[in-house]
Amino acid sequence: MRAGTQRRVGTWPGRCRAVLAIAVAGLLVFLCEICAGPAAYAAVLASEYTVVPNVTPGYAGNMSYVRFANLNATKSVTTSVRMIGNTTGADYGTAIVISPARSSPQLSARDLLAAAGGPALDPRDEFLTLYLQSSDFLSAVQHVYFNGDTGFFENMSVCGYENGLNYAPLSAAITNVHSSLLSANYPSTVQILNRRGAAATVRLGVYEAGTGTRLGIFEVQAAPNTAYTFSSIDIEKAVNYVPSPTGYHLNLIPEGDLGATSGIVLSHTVRNLRFLGTMLNLTTLCSIDH
Repeated sequence: MRAGTQRRVGTWPGRCRAVLAIAVAGLLVFLCEICAGPAAYAAVLASEYTVVPNVTPGYAGNMSYVRFANLNATKSVTTSVRMIGNTTGADYGTAIVISPARSSPQLSARDLLAAAGGPALDPRDEFLTLYLQSSDFLSAVQHVYFNGDTGFFENMSVCGYENGLNYAPLSAAITNVHSSLLSANYPSTVQILNRRGAAATVRLGVYEAGTGTRLGIFEVQAAPNTAYTFSSIDIEKAVNYVPSPTGYHLNLIPEGDLGATSGIVLSHTVRNLRFLGTMLNLTTLCSIDH
């Protein structure tokens, strides 16, 4: 995914004219119509980006939603999102996403296309690849599919890793936990595991995911080698939070140094009550490390 390959730049109609100039006139026109594809392939050096593949703006009723997490305690993070068509190689522009501290705003693929302001989507591009660059290492991305007709919901995140980088801070936080507004169909469960041989106090800051607004502290006294499970309703009660009409997601981020939480494992699962009660792992976050 992060190989140093580059998409070739070249205008298809121009190549057709060059190759077929010796053909007879009638055949020339016919073949150029066959060869004419997108105006140009986008030149993207993938090694300079974090790549999010298979993003769909509606294929087979599925919609991609992309969460842009910022684990910083005080500063906002800006992420550029370049959108390339999987089939045509067309460049649909670059969207700019600003994530306030401790937030993880969610945007649909259509939201991102609109923000990018590029050309109209070619119907052949049922999937897109996103090329991300961020202003800070403590930023991450999560990609999910949702089908409003069937209720299908899945974490589609695919992470790449660079040698020599420390990804531990990402494993210390969980984002976009479903609030009680979504509990009827997609209830979230948070598990806190203390795998140490000694008791530990786990203190998690609770934040509204869309805005980064701090809601309070969720604290657990964890016995050695013991796991604890909580619903989003448990967490909301602990911080006296009643979700606003748009408060669909919560972020749980350890207090203090994110790199100093070794031995404490956080996980996030969602039960899809609209789709056979399947259990989904929504823990994975991918670093935007470019």
